[in-house]
Amino acid sequence: MEEYFLYTSLVFLAWGFVTFICARYWIVDIKRPSRSKVACGLVICVLTALTATQMSFYKAKMQVELSQEQYKMMLLWLTDKPDNDEEKERNEYLMKVSELNYNQAQFEIDTYASSLTNVLINIVTILGSCIGGALLSLAVVERFDYRYVQLSKKDAYDKAFKRDS
Repeated sequence: MEEYFLYTSLVFLAWGFVTFICARYWIVDIKRPSRSKVACGLVICVLTALTATQMSFYKAKMQVELSQEQYKMMLLWLTDKPDNDEEKERNEYLMKVSELNYNQAQFEIDTYASSLTNVLINIVTILGSCIGGALLSLAVVERFDYRYVQLSKKDAYDKAFKRDS
């Protein structure tokens, strides 16, 4: 359980750090600003997808570990061979109590883990797509700036109908 919170928070912080570095890099790059925007935007978008996937993976891994612990506990009680009926009833009672406790704990942990993971995944996805998409769109707009591409009507007419004189 502690690993889940540790890994989830570390993945989130690492994503934030790398996103900040990438978002600041394109401002510093003087030689090729539009290429650096494209590269940084793509890195942020890919990193966002990987981060969201990692967080979901750690949530599923934590849930699997909890279920394995429950099965180990039940197997421990099943391997204990009681001698009399009283011990059999006690073992059955302990298994039922353990199963109820496990179901309650799993429901609580699943609820908290799902809400935490969903919030972090949504934050990462929204911010990552906004920042990465903004950098990509800025690069596209800069690259195909209409001031350099568009010709005035007169220039277009002259170039289209220019006669050799």
